[in-house]
Amino acid sequence: MSTGDDPYAHLRQHAAAVPKAAFEGLWATIELQPDPFARQRYTVGVAVGGMDGTFSFRLLDDFAKFECLYGRDDVAELRTFVEAAEQSLLRARKEQVPLREVQFDSTAVLFGDLWPTAGASVDAVLSRLFWTLCRSFRARSARFATSSPRTTRPCAGSSTTS
Repeated sequence: MSTGDDPYAHLRQHAAAVPKAAFEGLWATIELQPDPFARQRYTVGVAVGGMDGTFSFRLLDDFAKFECLYGRDDVAELRTFVEAAEQSLLRARKEQVPLREVQFDSTAVLFGDLWPTAGASVDAVLSRLFWTLCRSFRARSARFATSSPRTTRPCAGSSTTS
C-alpha cells in the first residue's frame, strides 16, 4: 500500500514505458441499413483514417449470408448500395476528404461512431478490425433457422438435408 499523497506510488516502480504505436488514427464501421424504417444495421466494412486525413477501407465482397435473410433478388440491391459506398469512398480518398467528412450517396449506407485506434500500420489495424467485425459474414453457417421449418433457407456452403 502506498503512503503519502500518491496512492499509486507502490505501483509506479513496476510500471514500464509503453512505446508509441507506429500508426495512430480513427476508425469506424461502415454500416448498411436496408430498411430506413427498421433500426437493423449490418456492418459491411471498416474504414481507418490517419491523423493526416488519409484513410483506407475494406468492404464485404461476399453477400451470400444476406440471401438467408433477404433472398437472392434483394441481395442484388444490397450489393448496389455497397458498391455505391465503395465509389463514394474512392472518390473521397482521391479528393483527400478526411474520414470524418466523407458523405455517402445513399442514406442506406452510413458510418458508425468514430473511435481512436493505434497499431503497427494502417493496414494492420484495418485487417484486424475487418476480421473482428465482419467475420460472422465470412464464417460458414450450417443453417439459418426461422420459426417455421418451411421457410428456412440454406445458407452459403450449408447442407440442404434436414
